[in-house]
Amino acid sequence: MKRVVLFFLVSMLSIAVFTSCKRSGCTYKDAINYDSKAEVDDGSCIFPEPDDEPEPEADVRDLLTGQYTCIDSAYRAGYEPYWEILGPYTVNITKGNTIKDTLYINGFASFTENRMIILSDKLFNVPNVENTNIFSGNGSFEGNNIEYKLRVNQGMPSGGSYNLYGRGTKN
Repeated sequence: MKRVVLFFLVSMLSIAVFTSCKRSGCTYKDAINYDSKAEVDDGSCIFPEPDDEPEPEADVRDLLTGQYTCIDSAYRAGYEPYWEILGPYTVNITKGNTIKDTLYINGFASFTENRMIILSDKLFNVPNVENTNIFSGNGSFEGNNIEYKLRVNQGMPSGGSYNLYGRGTKN
């Protein structure tokens, strides 16, 4: 009888121990050693090292830089009207070491100066430079194409400025 009672107690104790124990292990899914069968976290999780350097943000200007072959029409109204087709000529667009809304453009209508242009998405503005023979205006990029409308100040007493309307394709 003692054996039966002892057997009964051991059986009950075994059932209680095995059914009440939950499997322990790493319960965090982001851990390297995640255990999907574990119900209780035992503090053994190993996590990957954090990425100290975030991925660099893409610079949209990279798609716009390069050489473009352009043709434009020059027009001047007034006392001495003028109209002429200019080009083809090469315009070089670079970004230099500038902020992300700025590009440099060189070679419009054979001007040799680098001019800064300010980007807003695919549109750009060429800021005015007072008392110079350099152009100002605006334009846009679309795919591999550029279109622009520029005003060139000739610096003449008669106000002999003219307009350039043009377009180009990236080489």
